[in-house]
Amino acid sequence: MDRAKLGKYAKEKGKRGEREVANILKEHGFKARRTAQYCGNTGDASDVIGIDGWHLEVKFVEKLAIMQAMKQAERDAEKHFLTHDEVLKPVVIFRKTRDDWHVCMGLEDYIELIQLWEAYRHLQDKALIDSECFDTESKYTIAYETLNAIQNKLFDSDINDSTNK
Repeated sequence: MDRAKLGKYAKEKGKRGEREVANILKEHGFKARRTAQYCGNTGDASDVIGIDGWHLEVKFVEKLAIMQAMKQAERDAEKHFLTHDEVLKPVVIFRKTRDDWHVCMGLEDYIELIQLWEAYRHLQDKALIDSECFDTESKYTIAYETLNAIQNKLFDSDINDSTNK
């Protein structure tokens, strides 16, 4: 295969990967979609959008230089901040052919996710323990308030704000 065909094939494979990730995220309730990648210098270079607060860099390649990919995600997230005054956490989502998708992110971002997950589990356990004391409507109110608190911690916005976008 000549270089031109190889380059086109690699681009098409990358686009397929981006669509695949967007579809997986949609299956999990996110309003994700692949972006048109013509505006990298403006800071709007996320491969997939629809998860507030995150810059998603998707790599569907057989050999990945993970540190280069993370640096690219970090640079693009920084450009986004400079042009939009919005902080995005950089993430690389990657896989090889016939392999599972994986995620690479900064340790601080990972620790924050773990802390939020632990807080969520604690609140969930407490709600289950205290659930015998509440009627169904109160349980839904507690669940909604808990999710809103987690949403505010993660993305600095209300659940209603993110679903109305």
